[in-house]
Order: sequence, then structure tokens, then C-alpha cells
Amino acid sequence: MLIIEREEVLSEKTIGIVGTRVRATEQLVDYMRDSCSKSGKDYNIFIISTDDITKLFEAKIRGGISIIILTPQLSSLYMHLKSSAKECEIPVGLIEVKNSIIALGEDAMLVAEKLMINEV
Repeated sequence: MLIIEREEVLSEKTIGIVGTRVRATEQLVDYMRDSCSKSGKDYNIFIISTDDITKLFEAKIRGGISIIILTPQLSSLYMHLKSSAKECEIPVGLIEVKNSIIALGEDAMLVAEKLMINEV
């Protein structure tokens, strides 16, 4: 029963991907969406800028975002954004280089789903 409840919660999740290299981030989002489609999951995955994330955190609002995933290029911002996100109760994760493109989004989705399950 708990697993079903978690699946129901996960199905309504919105994943914000923050990246610096636009084309690579778009490709990652496409791969993650393909991975979701293949596994029958329906997540809303989109790119959000660091400026927009900062504005959300400053306003202390969630903005409909369930979790935030940073691309490897933003690893230096990870701890800062993670601490800022606590007030908004938004989990923040970091995709390692090996997980960003190599597995065509499947490993990146695992990172996102682990954050979502821990949030429940």
C-alpha cells in the first residue's frame, strides 16, 4: 500500500532542471522525458534558469516545483541552492557527469526519483 501511495505522489511531480549549457540541458530533458515515457511515468520536466530559482527562493515560494536537479556544470552552486531551498521545502539534487547523458536520461531520472521518494 505504501508503494502505491508513493507512486501516486510521484506521478504528480514537477522536476526543474537547472543548467548552464542550453543545448546540453535541453538534450538531458529530452532524454529524461523519453525515459519517463518508456517506463509509463508522467512527470512534468522542464528547464528553469538559475535567476528564476533564486527569485523563487528569495520569495520563499515553491512555484509548483517538486524538486530541482542541477546539471554537473553547476556543482559549485549545489550547497548554496540546497540550503536556500530548505525554506521552500524543495529537495535539490545534483546529477553527476556520468549520469547526465551517458544513460540517455535513465540515471538522471533515478536521481530525481530518489529525491522525490525521500521527500514523501
